[in-house]
Amino acid sequence: MSSAPSAPSAPSAPSDPSDPSDPSDPSDLSDLSDLSDLSDLSDLSDLSD
Repeated sequence: MSSAPSAPSAPSAPSDPSDPSDPSDPSDLSDLSDLSDLSDLSDLSDLSD
């Protein structure tokens, strides 16, 4: 089993912050589509703020 160390090294790891397509990353302020980000005051459509 130890011959398969490629499992943890999977490049598909969701922990990759370099993936701007990941809306779950609150650090990506450039994603205006993320209405859950209350820090984005530029989004006037977010009336929940």
